[in-house]
Amino acid sequence: MLFALIAVGSAFYVYKWVNKPVAKVSEAVCKVKISAAELFDAYTNNVSKADSCYTNQLIEVFGKVKSISTDGPNKSLMLETNDVLFGIDCGIDSTNHEKLKSLTEGQDVTIRGECSGMLSDVVMIRCIIL
Repeated sequence: MLFALIAVGSAFYVYKWVNKPVAKVSEAVCKVKISAAELFDAYTNNVSKADSCYTNQLIEVFGKVKSISTDGPNKSLMLETNDVLFGIDCGIDSTNHEKLKSLTEGQDVTIRGECSGMLSDVVMIRCIIL
């Protein structure tokens, strides 16, 4: 009987966690505003500290567009940093795909999205163009 109660309680908790509403990036209040170069440097200098400050946080990042990828269903742009090879990889939310078409390489832009941490690039998801 106790096992059944624990199983039902656990299942309910998992259901609520999986189906929790996701805040709209465009409506959320953003506490962190940082340049692409500063964000990238924070991760390259101290990954643990940068993770604690930025990972899973909604942040605004500003900088120059290095490249734009519009192939396939997933659209993204890369922001320039002080590193020749790597940058800030911003996965653009589907609500902003039209705005992405108006951007050009070298253009200054501000992006708001959720930071996912660093692989080779610093990765941001659900990004909108401000």
